[in-house]
Amino acid sequence: MTWASGQKLHRDRYEIKQDLRQENFAITYLAENQDGKNVVIKTLDCNLLNPFK
Repeated sequence: MTWASGQKLHRDRYEIKQDLRQENFAITYLAENQDGKNVVIKTLDCNLLNPFK
């Protein structure tokens, strides 16, 4: 599962704006915090976490 544009995270503190890059082990997203500042969120690719799907 990847995060979609507009999805809110961490008790609505961050909103995903777009997927920036998908690498071998991680996905990097552009997000906006509650103050309107852009932040980058990097997370492990969930497909790697569940190899037996």
